Amino acid sequence: MRLLKQLAVASLSISILSFAQAAKANSLAFTANGGNIIAFEGDVPARSIGGVALPKGSVTVSGTTINVNAVPEWLFDQHQVLTGIVINPKLSTENNQSTVTGIAYFLHGEWLSNLGRNLASEVVDLTDGAALSGHIGGTSSSALDMVLVDGTRRSINFSDVSSITSPRAYPFKIPASSIKIEPSDGSYTAEVNEITFTPAMFHSRLALFSSNKPQVPKSTLPGTEGGVSNKYIATMIATDIISNTIAPSIAIPIVFTRSTLHARQLLFINGNNSVSAPPFQPQIFGNGSIYTYPTH
Repeated sequence: MRLLKQLAVASLSISILSFAQAAKANSLAFTANGGNIIAFEGDVPARSIGGVALPKGSVTVSGTTINVNAVPEWLFDQHQVLTGIVINPKLSTENNQSTVTGIAYFLHGEWLSNLGRNLASEVVDLTDGAALSGHIGGTSSSALDMVLVDGTRRSINFSDVSSITSPRAYPFKIPASSIKIEPSDGSYTAEVNEITFTPAMFHSRLALFSSNKPQVPKSTLPGTEGGVSNKYIATMIATDIISNTIAPSIAIPIVFTRSTLHARQLLFINGNNSVSAPPFQPQIFGNGSIYTYPTH
């Protein structure tokens, strides 16, 4: 009973800490000319982008560069999975709610192919009403480098871009609060909790695919081949805690699967090479087969 109380207190403490961390807003700093943001700096939590889930995800913006960070499967640390450019970020206020908006166009990253593939051309709509079709070959800090369908190249200033239809282009929105101005340099700071991405609208010559439920792409980073997933490791740790600590205290029988028992047997043998005949405890399965695992 004492152990259960300790576990309950620990669980409550972790919950309170997690809530406090979730409630704490991140800070975003930026400079602006009217409603146009010139550059900004900060880190904002993010849950997904299109059909791609971002476990423990965040978005880092610096100047006009945007990086998407997440924890790929098999790993525990954040990695930069997408990087791109921010186009025409703006600050608007409506009904006492301020919002930072813009277009993120992604150029590189391990998860770039998971955003979707171009089946035809990317389309850039300009502020003057024109629409250009082709493929964006690269960017500078202020312009797109586009190869048009006729093979010619064209540089398009960000300020002339109205929207981009491409699986790599995502309009974003960041609700901001508590905006303050720094008198010394005229810059602003704001509290932000999350950034959300909206896929570009479908175009008749461009199909964008996204999952109803975002999925975590399979990682190809070094060290992830054939590994044990972080979710599975967490489950095994929890199982070990229950079987070795909680179960003896409250007398709940624990039934292991054949694979779990085999894994324990192998771990015991590998860790005790000097033991010629380790004691094993028989385990009878429902189909009548007998399996054994180390008793210590």
